[in-house]
Order: sequence, then C-alpha cells, then structure tokens
Amino acid sequence: MLCKISVFVVFIAALSLTDSAKILGYFLYPSYSHQIVYQKIWLELARRGHDVTVFTPNPTKSREFQNLKEVDLSDSYKVLEEHHELISDYDDVDYVEDTIRLTKLCKLVLEQQLTHPDVQNLIHNNTEQYDLLVVEFVYPIIFGLKEVVKAPMVGILTFEPSLSWHDYMRSPTHPIATPNSFLPMYKNLTFLERLYSVYHSVHYRVSLVFRVGFPMRGLLYQIFNTTKNTFELAAETSIVFVNTPILGLPRPTVPQMITYSGLHLKGPNELSQLPKDLKNILDTAENGVIYFSLGSNIKSDKLSDDKKNELLTAFSQLPYTVLWKFENDSIANKPGNVYISKWYPQQEVLAHPNVKLFITQVGLQSLEEAIHFGVPLIGMPFYADQHHNARKIVYHKIGVEVDYKTFTAESLKSSIEEVIRNPSYKEKISKISELSREKPMDDLEKIVWYMEYVIRHQGAPYLKNSALDLPLYQYLMLDVYAFLIISAILIWRIMRKLLRVLSNVFKSSPNKDKRD
Repeated sequence: MLCKISVFVVFIAALSLTDSAKILGYFLYPSYSHQIVYQKIWLELARRGHDVTVFTPNPTKSREFQNLKEVDLSDSYKVLEEHHELISDYDDVDYVEDTIRLTKLCKLVLEQQLTHPDVQNLIHNNTEQYDLLVVEFVYPIIFGLKEVVKAPMVGILTFEPSLSWHDYMRSPTHPIATPNSFLPMYKNLTFLERLYSVYHSVHYRVSLVFRVGFPMRGLLYQIFNTTKNTFELAAETSIVFVNTPILGLPRPTVPQMITYSGLHLKGPNELSQLPKDLKNILDTAENGVIYFSLGSNIKSDKLSDDKKNELLTAFSQLPYTVLWKFENDSIANKPGNVYISKWYPQQEVLAHPNVKLFITQVGLQSLEEAIHFGVPLIGMPFYADQHHNARKIVYHKIGVEVDYKTFTAESLKSSIEEVIRNPSYKEKISKISELSREKPMDDLEKIVWYMEYVIRHQGAPYLKNSALDLPLYQYLMLDVYAFLIISAILIWRIMRKLLRVLSNVFKSSPNKDKRD
C-alpha cells in the first residue's frame, strides 16, 4: 500500500513539473496601488507551480514559494521623489501634457532601473528560456523586452486604456461615444465637449507620434538593439488585460483585450485586523468618520499652504472625525477631530461601518474600493484619468466633484454635508456595489487561465486582431482615400474641360448661323 502511495506521489509531482512554465514579469511603474494588482497575479502563478521571476518596485518578500524570485526595484521610488514636479503641477491641467509628463517620468524610472545589475543581466546576458513574458503595459519601451526574452508576451494595465493603448491594439474608438479616459468627460457630452473631444482625438495622437513615438525608436535601439517601433512590438502582444470596472463605458474591443476589475479587492475573510489605536478612533467616532487620502502618487504634504489651511478649516467646522493620509509627522493648526498618518490600511478603513465619506483623488483603484465597500465619495481629481473618474461619480450620483484649484473651506464643507446627509448617495453606491460583485467567473482565475492558454499554444494567434497585420497606410485607408480624392479631382477637371469645350461649341453656333 505504501509503495502505491509513493508511486502516486511521484506521478503527481512529475505531472506538476510537466505543467509548470518559466514566467518572467516586468512591472515598471513605482506605484503601490498599481503593484498590488500585479502581486495577486504573480503570487497565484507561483501558487499553481509555475517558476516565476518578477522585476518590481514592490516585492511581496513572500517566503511561501520556492519557485518565486522577486527582483527588488524599490529604488525607483526615489525617482518619483526627485521629479515630483512631473505629477505635482496641479494648477496646469493639459490632457495631452499629462501623458507627455507621465511618459517622461516612466523614462526616468526605466533609466534608474537600468542601473540595477539584474536588469542589465536580463537585457544583455539572458540565457534563460522563458515560456511567457508579462509586462506592465504603461510604458511602451518595455515592449522591447520581447526582443530579448523571445517568448510570447502579454500586457496588463491597471487603469482604463486611453487612446494610445487602444491604437496599439487597433481597437475601435469613438471620440463622442467613448471619449479618451484622460478627458474630464463621461456620458451625455455637451456640444462643446463633443467638439473638443473630436479635436483632442486628433491632437492627442499627432502629439504622441512626434513627441513620444519618434524619440522612443532611438531608445528601443539603444536599450534593446531593435529597429522595430512600439507599434510593431505591441502588435506582437498575445493578450492585453485591461482594468474596466463596473462604471467603465461599455465599448467594442478586440478579442486580444481581456477585461477585468477589482483584482486587488479584499473579501471579508481577507481583511486584516485594524491596529488598536486606529480601531479605537473608528469605533468611538459617534458622528462618523471621513477618510481623506490622495493615493500613493499625490502627496498631501506637497499641497500649497493655502489649500491645506482651507482643508483644515473645513474639517474643523464639522462634527465628524477625519482620518487624513498625510506624508509628514505633523501639520500646523490641526484641529482635534483630525488624525494624520503616513499610511492607513485603506480597505480595512473603508470596510468599517462608521466611515461615511471618502475624499479621494479618484484613482481607479480607490474608486473600485469605495464602490466595493459602499462608501460615498468626494472626488478631487488632479491628473491623468482622475478627471474622467470624477465625472463617473457625479453622473451615477454616488458622490460629488470638488475642483482643487477653486475650492474654499466653505464650498468643501457644503459638499461634505451634502453627501453625508443626503441618503441617496449611500443608497446608489450600495446598489452599484451589489452589482459589481456579480461576475460569471473570478477575474484572477480568468487572467491566469488566459496566461496558461498563451503558454500552452505559444501565443494566441486566433485572438489576434486582423487589423494588426495591415500596414498603417492600409489600416487608415490612406491609399483608398488618395485614390478617391485624385479620381474626384481628375473627374472634376475632365468635366470642367468638357464643359468649356461644349460652351465654346454653343457660343460658335449662333455666329455661324448669322453668317449663313
């Protein structure tokens, strides 16, 4: 009997070994709210027995798996601190410049990561044979890793893709039905908004081609020794996973773009215990709690003194307890009902029944968490997709938007009282929360299934958008338009010449009759 069990164990171990694959992940951008999404994926891949190596600014440092190697790129956060001005120009909102600045920041981050010996070794001395390459799809230069690794590539985005990412996959877009996710627009656009969105869709693309696309070609050659451009490399991507939560605009997408949402959200059994002092504050807040956090990229301590004073004045005039994620140990003129901390366990705080309001920059992960736990919002957007997300909460009446540039203590106080005292906001977000929890299958299961599908078949050719096989001039129908325009011009010129000939004939006929 013991012999049979031993044979069975050996068989299962061999089967597991056969099914395991070597997977490389590169998750470039140093933002905890993004990295926690990727962490769930690489931990699940390791849990399934795959040999996983990841490069990340946020290693989990998990000791659970012998088959998981995490290369620590946390020094990348120093780049964000040194170049915070690229995302802290809060008074200058330009929706094209937002993308340009983020691209510059990603370039600086990559340059810093290239100094890491393990990154250098991966690019210049890689001898490993990987079965799958998984990359964060945020910075197109990183697509060049496929030239080094020579494995099928899949990409992941933790936010709704903007125009450029849809263009990479040649996924259909419409400037009015589905405006760019970096615009402060959602549904029911006014005429002026429709006009601007059409203009923006052209301006955005042209700007990125000349100000981002062309410089990237040189970088791709310099770093990865490839003459391909980012569009050619993106076309080789097997699948892109895009975060499209319940409030995302329904839109047509290509089969290669697989949607998911709420991957980082915790269930009731996954929530950690609150620290005792924080639990005491939440439990004893008789009038309820306001949670205020601007996420991991916007630093509250970097706000202007005037704005900090307006916030503190508004909070001091309210009967609620305020938890403020503040990146410093102290703040001047702090009222007694305001508590500050450099870090709060956000999901655990939002899950507490005494939390009545979440004031947020409206990053997508924060919005997902608020919906998941049914907490009404005040959106204070700063850059990128935050303006678009703020319009979502206003449209669905689960909160209100406050303009950072123009708000005063009085206007903020009024907005807070409106959301907390009007029960309709809580009712609506609770209903949306209920809807968001119903899915045909778990999103983590879906993502891992598709990754293993790509591994099994060395790609996903039958999911590939046929438009990616077309040269750009054919995809844009430039030759067809040119033919039609030239034909129209030729026909017009021929017709005009024919009319002149006929006109001269008719003019000469009367003169001839008179002579006769």
